[in-house]
Amino acid sequence: MAHRLVIAYREGRKAFGHTLNNPYAGVGDRAVARMWRLGWQRAAEESRGIPPEAERIERLRAEIDALLD
Repeated sequence: MAHRLVIAYREGRKAFGHTLNNPYAGVGDRAVARMWRLGWQRAAEESRGIPPEAERIERLRAEIDALLD
């Protein structure tokens, strides 16, 4: 059985494109609502072709190193 935060995250990923409404926002459990939102944001970034944060950080690091050389 998956943890409720994992379930909320997966539900957020599935919801992208169908709804912006966070079903957990009014429940009062901020952690679950946040995980739903993170799942939704990740799915939105992937659909737009935005690279993951680690990849963006590596690109910026390489650009900064090139400027300093």
